[in-house]
Amino acid sequence: MPFENVANLLRSDQTLTWRPAPRCPRCHQMFSSAYVPRSGVPSRRAFILRCDHLLCEKCIQEQLRAVNVANAPPGNLKTTGIPCRVCNIRTLLDPVRPVREQLQQSLHMMGLVYQWQHEQSRIKSGPGSSSGSSFGTAPGEEPRRQSAAVLPLDEPDEDRECYECNSSRTRHYCEGCDTPLCRDCFEKIHRVGKALARHKLRPLAAKRWLREDVSVCDEHKLVTGLFCTSCEVRVCSACRNESHALHFCAALQDINKEAQPRLEKMLQDLHKAVAMNEQGQKFTEHVLDQQREFTDAT
Repeated sequence: MPFENVANLLRSDQTLTWRPAPRCPRCHQMFSSAYVPRSGVPSRRAFILRCDHLLCEKCIQEQLRAVNVANAPPGNLKTTGIPCRVCNIRTLLDPVRPVREQLQQSLHMMGLVYQWQHEQSRIKSGPGSSSGSSFGTAPGEEPRRQSAAVLPLDEPDEDRECYECNSSRTRHYCEGCDTPLCRDCFEKIHRVGKALARHKLRPLAAKRWLREDVSVCDEHKLVTGLFCTSCEVRVCSACRNESHALHFCAALQDINKEAQPRLEKMLQDLHKAVAMNEQGQKFTEHVLDQQREFTDAT
């Protein structure tokens, strides 16, 4: 049953089919969608590590404290970092600054948590219940937050598989999540939360990675912005999590930045080699000219 808008989704009696509760790979606890200070409940918001994998805020703080104690002085932590539970790539963090100031929160995971909570609320309430009060809106009241914008834009010729449901073709992507999404999945994930409500559904024609000069994964239709040093190939974030999960993958930007000094040195050596080759050619021509003069003289 297609959902034309959020209101139809909330009024529908149909039970949605969603994945199990999204959990942190380290503590296996469900990610939280928000954090209430001074509530006594630890924050389990999902934050994105350097490797693009996720860890909850509580696990990151625990690892920071553990490494901080194990390394004296505390400044050593900046060169040690914390390991990812999935790929073991380390993320450098300052033990003094809050996690939210150093890492980006996964808004995509926040939307999945909201959706999972909404589905569980509907299951408990039974068919026909919109469960509007679970998100702070009582039945008959207007929602407190404006839903994310689905812009009436011209649809391009290109289309992609929806990254969320993997069953629909879409000609749009979420500008905030940087992910191709169909309208239904966009509305399911973004209908609640102040941060997600600011996201907009844009046409794929405006997406930079649709240009011919940008490499896109044939299997997942995502930008190959990572480089697997084990296989020496470009991969997307989905490939890294699947077929390259045990390999070391780094951002192409970091790889290029690291390789730039070596390339400049190689270019300098090449210029020197070209100059020496030109000198050698001139010397060879000079010797041949002298040999011809000597032959003519005799």
